Amino acid sequence: MKWVALLALFKRVNWKLGRRIVPLFKEENLTPTEMVVMLLVSKKDKCAITKMADYLGVPFSTFTEVLDRLESKGLIERIPNPKSRRSMLVISTSSGLELLDKIERKIEMKMEEIFKELSEDTYHQIFNVLNALNEYLNDEEV
Repeated sequence: MKWVALLALFKRVNWKLGRRIVPLFKEENLTPTEMVVMLLVSKKDKCAITKMADYLGVPFSTFTEVLDRLESKGLIERIPNPKSRRSMLVISTSSGLELLDKIERKIEMKMEEIFKELSEDTYHQIFNVLNALNEYLNDEEV
């Protein structure tokens, strides 16, 4: 049952970090899902809506509601896909990128506060192990 224990540990760590980080999104009137979408869109020039919904495992109708909220806040924009008239792409707006930068700075400060007792060496060990695991489990990018 070592793998179940590992999954349980990931879940506990994720929950504990989430409790501390999610309020930073909420201060800016964003849900965790909206924040993830903002991060995904900011990492690419343009993102296909259906591909993002599939990647996040969110029903298309729910994902459309998330995009509607972000677009009404002026944080993203939907544009026609030049390669397919039937699909749309999502891009970040300058306001969206500015807000994301602000939130990322807050997250960085919060993480510094949370892990202030962690040595630089331990940080790099954790980072390297998680990065290796991420690469091992690598699936399709958005």
